[in-house]
Amino acid sequence: MLGAFLIGARTRLGLSQRAVAMKAGISHQYYARLEQGLHYPSLKTLCRLGKSLHISKRDMGQLVRDLDDQAEVKPFVLVTRSLPLKEHHEED
Repeated sequence: MLGAFLIGARTRLGLSQRAVAMKAGISHQYYARLEQGLHYPSLKTLCRLGKSLHISKRDMGQLVRDLDDQAEVKPFVLVTRSLPLKEHHEED
């Protein structure tokens, strides 16, 4: 699914694999393997690809959810800012 999505977005823009890879800061060989479904990008790379292919953040979010639902993408580890937990004290 990811490969077909990348191919569709790239061809709609009339870009070569090399052009997309260069814009995203990855090698064209790696990008070709992404389109072939042989590799899975990190979330950071996926976001850079989205930017390179003029894909909205909303559409990228939907793509990530779809990929996660289909278990095509290896699990992402999302780093979030730690928020202090509010302490709960029981009354005696």
